[in-house]
Amino acid sequence: MKKILAFVASMVYGLSVFAANTISTNIATTSSAFILQGDVAVSYITLSSPDTNTAACVVYDSPGNWIAQTNAAYYTITSFATNYITTWTNFYGATNNLTNVVLYTGITTNSATTNAMTPKLSLSTAAGTSSQFSGINMVFRSGICITNTGAGTIGVTIGYVR
Repeated sequence: MKKILAFVASMVYGLSVFAANTISTNIATTSSAFILQGDVAVSYITLSSPDTNTAACVVYDSPGNWIAQTNAAYYTITSFATNYITTWTNFYGATNNLTNVVLYTGITTNSATTNAMTPKLSLSTAAGTSSQFSGINMVFRSGICITNTGAGTIGVTIGYVR
């Protein structure tokens, strides 16, 4: 009996290590909020809207409170073999062609670019309601950034496991 009790106790302790956590925040209109940083496995998101406006938000896998990423300027080096032909006319009027194989190397400067990140989720709920989007089961590698795309302040609650 003691062995069974010890086994059950160890199982309960083992499962409590993986218990879900929750975090809640309010996000103003046209604002973004950086909620969690690092690897996060999201199981559900609850979205609450104000009384008069429909709540809508977009969820990104972002390492900070931004939804665009900038790639720095870089160089591209191109090398290829080609024929280099020189034509000349001598003193007597005879035309001569000289063909040589040369290795051409060119350097191109590529400017910095800014690209919008791809949203992982786009959620909305009717005015004056609260909707829970369960069964999401998504892993965010960099962190969670949520942008309010609706009118009015929205409430967001996230259930997650680290």
